[in-house]
Amino acid sequence: GSRPTCQAELEHPPRQLAFSLCSAMAVATIAASSGTAALVAGLRRAAGGLRAFAATASSTSSSSSSARTAWRSGPGGTSRASQSAYEKSPSALAAMARRLARQGSVGQDPFEIEKAWSAVAFQAQGLADELSAKEAYELLRSLSAGGVLTKYEGACSALLGTLRKRGEGQLKPRKVINIWAALDRADAQASEVDAFFLRELPRALPGSASSSASSGVSGAHEASDGGGGDDDEQGEGSGEQPAAAGRSGPRGTGKDWRRTLALLEASGCPQLELREVWVGIEVATLADSAAVKSLSINGLVAALRSAALASGRTGTPPSPELVQRLCRRATAQARWLDGWAASHIALASASLGALPREVYDPLRQALLDRCALGPSKPGSKVGGKQFAKTPGRLELHGLAEAERVAAALAGFDVHDAEVRDRIAAWLSVPLPPKRFANLARDLAAIGLSDASSPHLARHVRARLRSSELRAEVGAEESQALARSYARPGEDEEDGS
Repeated sequence: GSRPTCQAELEHPPRQLAFSLCSAMAVATIAASSGTAALVAGLRRAAGGLRAFAATASSTSSSSSSARTAWRSGPGGTSRASQSAYEKSPSALAAMARRLARQGSVGQDPFEIEKAWSAVAFQAQGLADELSAKEAYELLRSLSAGGVLTKYEGACSALLGTLRKRGEGQLKPRKVINIWAALDRADAQASEVDAFFLRELPRALPGSASSSASSGVSGAHEASDGGGGDDDEQGEGSGEQPAAAGRSGPRGTGKDWRRTLALLEASGCPQLELREVWVGIEVATLADSAAVKSLSINGLVAALRSAALASGRTGTPPSPELVQRLCRRATAQARWLDGWAASHIALASASLGALPREVYDPLRQALLDRCALGPSKPGSKVGGKQFAKTPGRLELHGLAEAERVAAALAGFDVHDAEVRDRIAAWLSVPLPPKRFANLARDLAAIGLSDASSPHLARHVRARLRSSELRAEVGAEESQALARSYARPGEDEEDGS
């Protein structure tokens, strides 16, 4: 009777009852040798066990579709989960996605995990019209936490469309910030929901009632994968005292910086309100000497990017002391940065006018080792995640990191041939016209030309002759690029 019940017995009610009957008979036989009183007590214990197992079997039979297909580790567990995803209701599908994200991929079969996520994404795309704003939020956050948000672009677009149509005023401000941060962390192109963030993010202003009411709410599911949340900082108050939380103001935590970045980059707030937000968090960070040192990697990236946006969005340049503290802390953390964080830190530091020897030199090895500087090959890993080749689809995983590094090199005015040549391989990929022109301009600024790479320069000149690119970027810019990549002594003034 003390033998632990195995998983197979838990999944099959007949085996449960048979095991319970055997246990009861064994208890009764042993108790009979000890006298009548012991026999009665043993039978009572056996009867209690029988009732418990019978209740468990009944419960298992009535909910077999959910109990037998629940996510669990071990051979075949994920396969059953992926099969059940096609039978889930919207609310059950969101719960299943949360379990997949919490379980993670450590010690699991990567093929089975991919099948499970593929089933969830397929079902989410099909049920997009039936999902509520909260369910769409849960699915997006789970896909982000699982590191597959950009892999299933169809599901991501469908869920974002649900938020755009049904999300007005339905999500708390912190959840709107979480969605924006998840998309930003995955480098997802979410232009179709820019209007959603322009409309909803102003509710996250520190002085707004909705922001104050939700400022103290934080939970374990705020963690991201991949995905965009800082959970090492707790809320600034309790949900029962929203007014006190609203009056406390920013403290310079990672959560405060993440909110500031979302407001500066994606909200439709007027400049005066954004200036108040920026001044408040800048003063709070400078007043606490340990504020910058206590930031997580994501919080540090958010702080540097906010400082780079401050002048343009608020009209107030960042304090040189704050910039110096952030840059020193970023270079000290270089060995722990991934490609996304390293490329953002390099670009933000270049925009803030940092010296290359102070920022770029310490970051260079991290940029080479962890950034996806060149196009990914089928089955290769980008940012620690493996991507398979999808037939008929242009693979651009890692392009955003390469674009940021190229822009950072142009800002630093550093002609690093090794980094430049690896990034230049993207020019041979059929990129969208505007992204191609921007990347070609940044690479030309750091030394890519016909003299350094005749083959790529010839390809750029040929692409610049296309009417599609000229219509997208303008004749003037295309002529300027043509001059940058022209052969020595050749007149490319007319771009022909």
